Amino acid sequence: MDKSMLIKWKSELETQLSELEKKIATLQLERTKVADQVGAVSKLLSSLNVGETPEKFHLKSQSEAAVTTEFLSKLEQSGWSIEHKHGRTNIYGASRGGDSVEMWIKFSVCHEATGKYWFGISPDGLKYKASQKGGVVLMLGVSDRYLCFPFSQLYKLLEGATETRKGQQKFQIQEKSGQFSIQPGGTNNWIDVSASYNDLRSIGL
Repeated sequence: MDKSMLIKWKSELETQLSELEKKIATLQLERTKVADQVGAVSKLLSSLNVGETPEKFHLKSQSEAAVTTEFLSKLEQSGWSIEHKHGRTNIYGASRGGDSVEMWIKFSVCHEATGKYWFGISPDGLKYKASQKGGVVLMLGVSDRYLCFPFSQLYKLLEGATETRKGQQKFQIQEKSGQFSIQPGGTNNWIDVSASYNDLRSIGL
């Protein structure tokens, strides 16, 4: 195969790739739009059903991968460039202009029996990142409901939490009347963290 054929083939593939990326971007925007509409209707429904858990009105079919992709897509629409940092661990780098931060994304769905979200995280990992810019984003079942903590803040909040055999600290999040609180595993302490709800600015985004 001569060089001219390879160049032509490469050009055709690049064109095809560009068209696919445009279609993906369009679909992501459409998905985000519909998800936002679902979220708005969910809030209206939750206000009419005070005894129900808000999570019950969200799309339960969303997987961790789908929620993470949608969340990152919204950041990209805001001008952030996203880079996946560490293999299977959901640690991402976000940069825009001269700013750059790291995000550690954790995901949980609401446990219907208790109405709480359970998470696990490495205390050593948090301690290592405590001096770095960025923080942890706790996704609450869907892409538009999350809590944001600088690495150092979450590390301090989880002080005293018992560790599992795998070296993780378990903790749970609960929501009551629009207020959020965190309980480190092995303790009876509930700490109000409502100010961290959807607060991307706290981790530099």
